[in-house]
Amino acid sequence: MKHTSARLAVFLTGLLLLTLTHHAAAQPRQSVGMLEVTVQVDGLSCPFCAYRLEKKLRKVDNVASLEIHVSEGLAVLTPKPGTSLDLAALEQAVRHGGFTPNGLTLTARGHLSERQSTPALELSNGIVLLLAQDSQTDALQKSADGSVVRVEGQVEGQAGTYTLTVSSF
Repeated sequence: MKHTSARLAVFLTGLLLLTLTHHAAAQPRQSVGMLEVTVQVDGLSCPFCAYRLEKKLRKVDNVASLEIHVSEGLAVLTPKPGTSLDLAALEQAVRHGGFTPNGLTLTARGHLSERQSTPALELSNGIVLLLAQDSQTDALQKSADGSVVRVEGQVEGQAGTYTLTVSSF
C-alpha cells in the first residue's frame, strides 16, 4: 500500500508539472516593441505610386509586413516580433519615395519609465518615446503596475525625440 501511494504521489506531481509547463507555454510572453505603425502619406494617388513607396519602405530594418492603402493615403507597417521600427528611417523612406509623411500612429507594448521628469515608454532596441503629459498618460501611469503596457496614439517629433500622445491603452 505504501508503494502504491508513493507511485501515485510521483504520478500526480508529474501531472501537475506537465500541466503547469503546458499552461506557461500556452501563455505567450508579452514582448516589448512596436506592434504596428501607420504613416499618413501625402501625394499617394495611384498604384504605381504605391509600388514606388513600398520599395522604399521595405528597405527599413525590421519590417515584417507592409500594406499600402492608396485611397486613404496610408502605409501600415508591422515590425518583426519583439522589435521596433526606426521612425526617422520610415519618414526618410517616405520622402525618398517622393512623398510627404504627414503623421504617424503607433501601437506598441513597452515599460513605463521617466526621462528628464517626463513619462516615457521604453520599447525594444533602446527606443524610448516620451509621453505627452495629459489625462490619458496620467490614467495610464495610475493603472500600470510595473507590467508591460499596450498603448496606441499619435507620434510627433523629429529623429531621436518623439512624443507619443496616448489615445488608448
